Amino acid sequence: MSFQTYQQPFEGTEPFDLDDAVLDSSYKQHQESYATTKYIREKNIIKQIYSDYWNGEYFQESNFMYVFNDLSAPIDSGVVYQKSYLGDTLFVEAIIKEYVPKKEGVRTTNMTMKILKDWLLLAEEEHEPWKEDISSVGYIELFVKNDTLFRIHYGSNDGTSFDTTKFQFDFASETDDHVCRNFSKEYSCSGYCTDEHGNAIHNVDVQQLADWTVIENDSGFVVGYGDDDDLMQYFMVYRDGKPTSIAKPLVKRPNSVRHTPYFDPKGRKHSKTLPYRVMF
Repeated sequence: MSFQTYQQPFEGTEPFDLDDAVLDSSYKQHQESYATTKYIREKNIIKQIYSDYWNGEYFQESNFMYVFNDLSAPIDSGVVYQKSYLGDTLFVEAIIKEYVPKKEGVRTTNMTMKILKDWLLLAEEEHEPWKEDISSVGYIELFVKNDTLFRIHYGSNDGTSFDTTKFQFDFASETDDHVCRNFSKEYSCSGYCTDEHGNAIHNVDVQQLADWTVIENDSGFVVGYGDDDDLMQYFMVYRDGKPTSIAKPLVKRPNSVRHTPYFDPKGRKHSKTLPYRVMF
């Protein structure tokens, strides 16, 4: 049964503010299984079409999300947000309600972002009613230093103290402007944990993860990472371009994906700013 929320746009709300390149769809593959999500936008309404193939069965579901710049807007599935400035600092508060087809329930995420030119702090609290532990809280700090993007993840298992759970850093490849190297340290493993391939990851050991790679095409570009067993791709299109298909990935094995402090998704050099765009 499809979960679809039909609501009339609230009076006085502004359309969803899109950039020159937007997320058209995503593709995730794990061995013989895959999942795709297609996004169709019209003003402040986003239609999501989920496709999933797992264990020989095909599944498809759709959902409507509404985006409003009013935290008091009552929504069942969508995003409400509020922006404010204090000097050069941008504050964004958001509540995201997303329907999860496999669980037939709604995940609620409360987010607060504090943003400066070369620094961002994201606080996130997530509620999933189908889990016994229905709440998780975490912080992510991003900053640019010495041509490298650093990400520090903070978390709490008992709701009291916040410790570093993961430390990641990314920097541009010296030989390919479209490739970003990704490294990580884990702090939250009891002795060790494993990656997606089952390889042991020990606490505080530096691990080289799959590179992020940008691949350009006629309508936009693909940001992705992984290999034949585990592949993740994000299909970006220019606002005036032709949307790409989500039926299959455009490339079998992207080396990786992620733009860096010095190269945007189109491979162009730019100034020292964090490689993100606030999509509210």
